[in-house]
Amino acid sequence: MSEWLESAIARAQGINDWLAPKRAHALDLLANTKWPNRKTEAWRYTPLRPVERTAAKVMADKVNLSPVAIAELSAIELVFVNGQFDQTQLAQTLPEGLSIALGSDLGSAEQVDALNVFSTIKPERHIFGLVNDALAKDVVVVSVAQGVEIAEPIRISSLLSSGAESHTRVQVALAAGSKLTVIEDVQAQGDSFNTAFVEYNVAANARLEHYRFALQTGSNVAIGGSHFNLHDHAKMNSTIVGFGSEVVSFGYRHYPCWRVCRCQAQCYVFAGWKRVVRPSCDR
Repeated sequence: MSEWLESAIARAQGINDWLAPKRAHALDLLANTKWPNRKTEAWRYTPLRPVERTAAKVMADKVNLSPVAIAELSAIELVFVNGQFDQTQLAQTLPEGLSIALGSDLGSAEQVDALNVFSTIKPERHIFGLVNDALAKDVVVVSVAQGVEIAEPIRISSLLSSGAESHTRVQVALAAGSKLTVIEDVQAQGDSFNTAFVEYNVAANARLEHYRFALQTGSNVAIGGSHFNLHDHAKMNSTIVGFGSEVVSFGYRHYPCWRVCRCQAQCYVFAGWKRVVRPSCDR
C-alpha cells in the first residue's frame, strides 16, 4: 500500500456523517486492496507516481472560483470549489420537477434512498472510486420527476485552485419518461489532484444528453468517471472531451440495458493524457 493511500484512509476514518455505512464499507475494501502497478492490467498504461508524490492538500478555507463561461450557454450551475459544494452559485428557483440538494440536507427517508443508490452503479472495486466513497463529503443528489423535461442543461463544475485536493460525488436520477442534459466540467489549476464521480440512474423511457469536459494543465492529476444505469427503452447520448492533465484515468460504464435501450458515446482525447478512456457496457 502506498503512503498516499495510507494517508487517505487515515483521513477518511476521521469523518462521521450520514455516509458512514458506505464509507466504512469502502475502507474495509481499501484495507485489502493492493496499490496498482504496471503488472495490474487495468493500470498497466497509467503511471501512478504523480499520485504518490502529489503535494495537493484539502483546502478548508473558502476560495471564490466560478466556472469559465461557455458562449451562448444558459445552464443551471452546480459548482464544487476545491471539493466543497458552493450553494451560492445554484439558482434560487429551480424548474418545476427538478430537485438539487446536498445529501446532508435531505430528510431521513430521502437519505436512506440516496444511501441505497450510492456507489451501486460504478464498479465496486475501482480503487480511486473507493477513495472517493471514503473521502467525498459534499454529495449532491439531483432528481428529475416523472415525465418532466428540463429545458436548461445542468452544468456540474468541479473547480480546483493550485495545490488543491478534491473528491466530488453527484447522484443523478431521471424518473420514467423524463429528459435532462448534463454537462460535467472539471477545471483545475496547477499541481492539483481530484477524483470526480457521477452516477446516473436513467429510468424507463427517460432520455439523457451527457457531456464531460476535463480541462486541466499538465501538472494536474485527475481520476474519475461517469457511470450509468439504463432501464427499459432509456436513451443516452454521451460525449467526452479531455486534454492537458499529466495523468487522467477516466472510467465510463453503463449497465444494465434491461431489455431495449440506446446508447451512443464519443470520446475525444488530446495531447497530455496518459490513458485513453475505454467505454464499456454490461448487459
